[in-house]
Amino acid sequence: MANNSQLHISGMVVLPITINNINTEINVFVIDDLCTDLLLGGDFCDKYNVNISYGGKYLTISTRQQQTRVKFQQQPNTQEVFHLKTLNDIAIPPLSSKVIQAASSSPPMSAIFTPSSRMTNKQYVIAPHAILTIDNTNTTILTLLNTTTSIKRIPQAQVHSPHQSKLNLITERDVYPLPRIDDIIDKLADSQYFTTLDLKAGYWQIPIEEQDKKKTAFVTTEGLFEFNVLPFGLSNAPATFQRIINSVLGVLRWDITLVYLDDIIVYSPSFASHVKHLDLVLDALEKANVKLNAAKCSLARKQLDYLGYRITPDGIKPTRTNVKKTIDFPTPTSAKAAYSFIQMAQFYRRFIKDFSTIAAPLNMFKNKNIKFDWTPECEQAEISIHYVWH
Repeated sequence: MANNSQLHISGMVVLPITINNINTEINVFVIDDLCTDLLLGGDFCDKYNVNISYGGKYLTISTRQQQTRVKFQQQPNTQEVFHLKTLNDIAIPPLSSKVIQAASSSPPMSAIFTPSSRMTNKQYVIAPHAILTIDNTNTTILTLLNTTTSIKRIPQAQVHSPHQSKLNLITERDVYPLPRIDDIIDKLADSQYFTTLDLKAGYWQIPIEEQDKKKTAFVTTEGLFEFNVLPFGLSNAPATFQRIINSVLGVLRWDITLVYLDDIIVYSPSFASHVKHLDLVLDALEKANVKLNAAKCSLARKQLDYLGYRITPDGIKPTRTNVKKTIDFPTPTSAKAAYSFIQMAQFYRRFIKDFSTIAAPLNMFKNKNIKFDWTPECEQAEISIHYVWH
């Protein structure tokens, strides 16, 4: 790719696509961590006579029998301003904060909270920057702070102006890849000793730059707070964390150690070499001030569980816990349950001969909005998968 990262192709499928009642079909590659849900290239455009009108902001798709026009998706104006007003008169006690409700004419959205200059100029009341969620009733909540020693009363009035900007539009996606679990598991073959290290508090070991803390703001009944460390749930948190840990371990990765987010494993062909390898890894972590959760670390084991697999000198096996979950999974009664079952089963597909053939009747439940129909073929597929583990 343009950023020198590699694409990991899991396979190729024939994908049916319906566009304004025109049914199309194309061979697509299944790629891990693609920057978007689907990318259509020149082969699709040639096959279906796609013409793009940049001036008219639409494209046309043609077959022998039909033609349709698709308009470009309009991006919201990130600078559009909607005013908020308090729902009631507000009294804020001295040196305290108060969570209030406010109404807006804006549509439901996530928005950047920016205090109005009128409120900012009133030094005794502070309306901090935050991220607001406007709900279907066009209301939201925010926090006002009284910095004086006397009660301050605010009549029902405009308190701030949020800029319309959905969170997923103001975050530039970090495409730094996570390692493929299959690659990690394959690399552990032929080793005799293993150590797993668990990083204490995970993402919370990564500090946030001062100027970025306001982007993590959230409101509670106790007031408005910001994260000082990397919180869970941010779209770029996994990529950021993986990049930092990869940098900490450097050239030791793929040689004597592997890491998937906060789970590190050290592997060696002998006990003597394992002691040396473990010392190198611990030294690298100490220099970077990385803290470990000692209670969850396993040192110099002949076999242990890692990333859902049982790692042994004789080879890789499924963990008993996960196998039991698959065996005990009840017969699905909805499309969602069927999808969960096939996702769980295919995690260990490398251990099931002809898995793709056995599970073929269940693949239809991977499609969105599929009507649930548990056919005899689906029943047989479920029985066959259960039978493998008995």
